[in-house]
Amino acid sequence: MKPIIIILLLPLFSCVNTKQVATAQEPTNLQVTSDQANDVVVIEDKSNIQITITHYTPYCGGAAPTQEMLDNRNHPMSNTSYNLINLDTKEKTKVTTDALGVLHLDLGIGNYAIQELFKDCSFEEFKKQNITSSGMYQQDLGSDCYEQWWKSYLGEFNVISMDEKQHLNMSESESCFTGNNPCLMYTGPYPP
Repeated sequence: MKPIIIILLLPLFSCVNTKQVATAQEPTNLQVTSDQANDVVVIEDKSNIQITITHYTPYCGGAAPTQEMLDNRNHPMSNTSYNLINLDTKEKTKVTTDALGVLHLDLGIGNYAIQELFKDCSFEEFKKQNITSSGMYQQDLGSDCYEQWWKSYLGEFNVISMDEKQHLNMSESESCFTGNNPCLMYTGPYPP
């Protein structure tokens, strides 16, 4: 029975290597062992970088939220793909979070960034996808804002030692009535 449990748990803890997205056929950075004396499954993470990525959704008025709604404003970005960029070599690699919203990366010394996939295009294409005609209560902050947003990363970090494990947190967020677009400003009324 124990081998079946271990096999069933293994997909829940899948991770990526730095060259390509890990699939079921590829090895992962996790090693599963069983502690026979205590009948416990031990999962050892072989990656040196773990990044937890969450998404924040604000309360935007209306009926008073329940405590459960307030607690769930920040939720993990489960099974979501991003670009890992080596800032020294400019090499991009697609990586995917696990079911808990964590990237498990085994990286060498260097400077890195995490980029949202929707920014992996030319600036002209980015503008076409994201500049919208402002509504009655929205103000567009201009092309310079869009260029800064396009060039920005979800987060940057550096690896100074391959032996030291780092646990980082990064967060996406959105604003009321404008979504994830920081270049639109909502100026209208909020629901009572």
